[in-house]
Amino acid sequence: KQDSVVSKKGKFEFNLALEEGDYYRLMIGKSPVRGGVKFFYLQPGLVKIKGKKSLLLNAEMSGSKFAEEQNDFKKYIDREQKKYEPHVTNYTEAWEKNDTASMAALRPKYREWSSARKELYRKWFMAHPSSPVSAMVLMYNIEERNMEKLQEFLDHLQPEAKQNALAKQMQQRIETAKATAVGKLA
Repeated sequence: KQDSVVSKKGKFEFNLALEEGDYYRLMIGKSPVRGGVKFFYLQPGLVKIKGKKSLLLNAEMSGSKFAEEQNDFKKYIDREQKKYEPHVTNYTEAWEKNDTASMAALRPKYREWSSARKELYRKWFMAHPSSPVSAMVLMYNIEERNMEKLQEFLDHLQPEAKQNALAKQMQQRIETAKATAVGKLA
């Protein structure tokens, strides 16, 4: 569902009735600049998002436990990935300019960054089995395609981390894959 708000004096309020936690995107403007979009987990409760001007990338969330867990997750990833920052920035700039020669030269470091980042996602997920943010990390950051492995990851989560739309969607994908598997008797 898409909605919009009007900002007054750099602030806005948005009230949304939620039944369960899910993944959301907040962006400033119709064509936001780099850093003008924030993806986050949201569940019923009060959340405040504080950023600078049109930049949401490093915006801090507060107000509920799950908001603090997202801040912790982002800080962990950012801290561990700091050494790759110049390479990722250069690769992103080359991509924006469609500079394929620079992208090719930067690609090995970019792949190293991507692989290291995926491993950090897994570590954070394994260390936070009771956080609903872990369901978001599993679905959108780990992106496991093997349904048996995905089930193992879901089984690692505590019940309180599964009471959201994301965990339910993943479980539904697994059940659908089982029901439609090649060689399965009807």
